[in-house]
Amino acid sequence: MDGTDAVIDYHFSKNHLTGLSWRNFDIHKRREKTSPNEDASPDNRDQRILYSFIDLYWLQQLSDNYHGTIGVREDHFRNFFRQLDLVKNSYDFHLWTLQFYGIVRHQTSVNRFWEYALYAGDTEKVTNYINEENENDKKRKPEAKLR
Repeated sequence: MDGTDAVIDYHFSKNHLTGLSWRNFDIHKRREKTSPNEDASPDNRDQRILYSFIDLYWLQQLSDNYHGTIGVREDHFRNFFRQLDLVKNSYDFHLWTLQFYGIVRHQTSVNRFWEYALYAGDTEKVTNYINEENENDKKRKPEAKLR
């Protein structure tokens, strides 16, 4: 697995900062069947997974027990999957999302927090099959999550 991480934080004062966080990784796996007599072995596949995100955030201490964070984040996940002996099951998949978020953390004791968050964003999910017999699937829609 090859990966890279980077974080840059700028502290305006003791109680707030702004930052940029970036990460990516690239994983490549390949398994091949050991017996030439096997048909459609689950061990006869090649897969490459790519992931990256970038996050721009602002964190502010609101009081002694409350901290707030707002930010914007983009994620991109890609999965290139090849079933080497059954092309019909091979595909390229990608998931992309751009989201805005707000988080409030409430400290209830030294090592205990309640966290409340709202995420809202645009999401695209695409599956492109290598074999033309399968129908490609593409969905783009807004999504929101309350945590």
